Amino acid sequence: MLIDLINQLLNDEDGISEDAYNTLVSYLESTESGLEDTTPILLALETQVKAANGRYYIDEDLELNNE
Repeated sequence: MLIDLINQLLNDEDGISEDAYNTLVSYLESTESGLEDTTPILLALETQVKAANGRYYIDEDLELNNE
């Protein structure tokens, strides 16, 4: 599941680079991705992701409003 992948990438003490984070967001925003509505995931990223030293991370798994 996509949310599980995102949690594995971001819920890590090292997080991911700014470039990788921007690519992830661009992919989720892209209609070419073939994914169903990713709006809940994008909103969760916007509100829950933190950044430090050019790295993006979350302290705990993303919580989607519809769960």
